[in-house]
Amino acid sequence: FVVGFVWWTGNRTYFVGTDGSEIIIYRGKPGGLLWIEPELVETTELTLDEVPGGSRAAVTAGVEEPSLSAARQYVNNLRDQIEQQMPSTTAAPSTTTVDTTPG
Repeated sequence: FVVGFVWWTGNRTYFVGTDGSEIIIYRGKPGGLLWIEPELVETTELTLDEVPGGSRAAVTAGVEEPSLSAARQYVNNLRDQIEQQMPSTTAAPSTTTVDTTPG
């Protein structure tokens, strides 16, 4: 019974963490639980350097989520934060001056 409970507890959650500088979604608990190591589920295209400073410590420690979809949503929220911090690349509208003096 205890072994089953530990296995169930160790495999029922997901977390967003790191592997080096990559942001990864894992199944399990950050750091593992007894003999159960976290299992890589998905890689993302995000790196730790891109993550806003206020979220880096949490991601490095591992942000636990109750489901894979919730972990994916957390990653999407990180992407939104990154996009908001990026400077706008939209060009200002150009204006044309026409010389109307006779001559």
